[in-house]
Amino acid sequence: MLSRLRRAVVLLSVVVLLASGCTSTPVEPAAITVGIPRAAKWPGRGDLVQDQALREKVSSLLATWSMPDGSKIDKSWLLWAGRLDGTVLAVAAVQPVSISQSWQVELSGPAVDQLAVTASSRYNYPPSTEDVRPVRSPCCAGRYLVSTEVKSVALNGGSALPVKDFVTDRAPFTKCSAGGFEVTHTDSRVGDYVDLGSSLAFGMDPTSNAALLDALRGLNTCSGAVPAGVTSVATQATHPLTIPAAGPGKLIELNWDPADQHNVISLVWRPDSAAAPTFSTPSAASSDTLGVFSLDLPSGRVIALTWPTADGNRLVLPPGITPLADSPGVAVLSPPPTPFDAKVTFHDQVAATKKVS
Repeated sequence: MLSRLRRAVVLLSVVVLLASGCTSTPVEPAAITVGIPRAAKWPGRGDLVQDQALREKVSSLLATWSMPDGSKIDKSWLLWAGRLDGTVLAVAAVQPVSISQSWQVELSGPAVDQLAVTASSRYNYPPSTEDVRPVRSPCCAGRYLVSTEVKSVALNGGSALPVKDFVTDRAPFTKCSAGGFEVTHTDSRVGDYVDLGSSLAFGMDPTSNAALLDALRGLNTCSGAVPAGVTSVATQATHPLTIPAAGPGKLIELNWDPADQHNVISLVWRPDSAAAPTFSTPSAASSDTLGVFSLDLPSGRVIALTWPTADGNRLVLPPGITPLADSPGVAVLSPPPTPFDAKVTFHDQVAATKKVS
């Protein structure tokens, strides 16, 4: 289950038309604000955060940067700027016009005058709410910016992830697999985080990570198994099952939360043996409708159907179609010789129909 701790200087190139009507002069972009004035926990950190040349360079680059979704920049703030791993890194939070979401824009280069935008991540909420921000630029990936409300960071297992000037050391996570860590706040609150891999561009929500990390163990997050723009993922449900030829195990529903859509579901079959897990591709099916998933188990392909377990819901299959295994809210079938319609009824009224093939 998710345990959420819910958590952007206008950059315009203004053209002033001169009296002659045939000459224009661009106005210099406004200097970026250091820190978020209304969020004391993000005051702006790093040994270069007050460097005038860096602030001018970042302001100029952001003035010409286009948000991937076409939104216009309303506000931006410099959260961190300094030298890391032999590279100059600047991290800015950017707020679009009339949108509650925000972007983290990273700029890096060998020197201030060689900065360029090297990463951008979309968040589902204003920038002042976050306490942990992953760095995704190739120079420094695996590190995290933390707010002044973070006291310490520890990896799963208890070993400390050192923090200096509000940026962590590199975490020992790979680019394409999930890793977890625990954040202790100055007021003693503790938040668990799961990072799905430094090759992915997204912000992160805190989450209950023990069961989730177990569900994600073995997932190649660079393989297309993670929906684009994800900001959080949770275990939706876990179904103990015994599938003929595959043996006993758990079928786990993962509920993904991308920025542009909600309740994208995928399934994991995790056998009780030491055998590798099997992951389905994400489906636009949500947690409140009928989902159809294909799983290529070592013993052969199976079809898994999921549906909400509210009172009055019932899965209806055509005559002659019998599940290999089932439990409330899930049924596992052999691939049918010909496609058929599966239905979920609510008090005998058809609530959802999906083609199974």
